[in-house]
Amino acid sequence: MDKFREAEIKYKELKEKRDKNEITKDEFIAELQKLMIKDEDGKLWALGVSSGKWHYYDGSKWIPKDPPYSAEKNIICPYCGFENPENSI
Repeated sequence: MDKFREAEIKYKELKEKRDKNEITKDEFIAELQKLMIKDEDGKLWALGVSSGKWHYYDGSKWIPKDPPYSAEKNIICPYCGFENPENSI
């Protein structure tokens, strides 16, 4: 599975724990920092704390942008977390 998609699944799990007060905001942020990814070009990527959207660091600020997912496009089921081919029903 693509590392960006894995991070998205983990974000969702952490967000649910945060929403249920199972972890604190500080714990949530600390866990999100562990989900940062450095891509093949050396760009640092992170999921937004509130938005859950991807951003990359340009050296001075965070820029919202979709990450460079792997060439194989799969969709993550929002209910079970399983990965399915893009055109499957």
